[in-house]
Amino acid sequence: MALLAQQVQDCHFITASGRLDADDCRQLKQIISNATAKQVRHVLVDCERINHVTTEALRIVLSMTTHAEVTGINLLFHHVNTKFQEIIDKTGLDSVLHIVLSLKEAYQYCKQNT
Repeated sequence: MALLAQQVQDCHFITASGRLDADDCRQLKQIISNATAKQVRHVLVDCERINHVTTEALRIVLSMTTHAEVTGINLLFHHVNTKFQEIIDKTGLDSVLHIVLSLKEAYQYCKQNT
């Protein structure tokens, strides 16, 4: 999978595509750690192009979400495609992850929670 990250002011914008596995999630976890060090408050992950997710990756995503909350980072997932949403719903992560429909909604959420 490919993760493309870009920082703009106090936001990290991440675009994920392809297969999401443990190595990708570790890379995403490192981005969140870097965001903490740089005092970035928002990490927005575009999930539109994710076509597969491993079980280990889901465990790491859960851990990342908890870590982000503890460190004061808004971690939001947007443009979650139907296939990925089904996996999230089946695993119960829908009650833990912050998922919004669009980048605009993610931005508005971050603006309200700054």
